[in-house]
Amino acid sequence: MLLDRIECRLDPRIKTEVEISYYIPTMQGHHEIRKGTLTELGEGGARLLLDQPHRVDARLFVTGIYDAQDPVECDVRWIRKASSSNSYIVGVAFSD
Repeated sequence: MLLDRIECRLDPRIKTEVEISYYIPTMQGHHEIRKGTLTELGEGGARLLLDQPHRVDARLFVTGIYDAQDPVECDVRWIRKASSSNSYIVGVAFSD
C-alpha cells in the first residue's frame, strides 16, 4: 500500500476562499505588496494560493487572515505547483 502523504497537522482546517495581501520584508525595508488567496485556515496555519513560489522557512506578512488589520507573521512550511494554473499552493505556519 502506497501513501500519497501523511497528515501532520494537529488542528483541523476550514476551507475558504478569501483574498489576502502579503509581503516579504527586505533588509532595506522595502517590500512589494502582492495579492493571493487564502484557501484553508486552521488555528496554527493556513494554505495560500500565490502567484510565485517562496522558499521554505521564508517569513511572509499576510493581511486578510482573521479579519486582522495588522499583518500576521507566517513561515512557509511547504510549496507545490497548482495543477490548474500558473500559481503555487503554499502551506504556512503562524509565527509565535
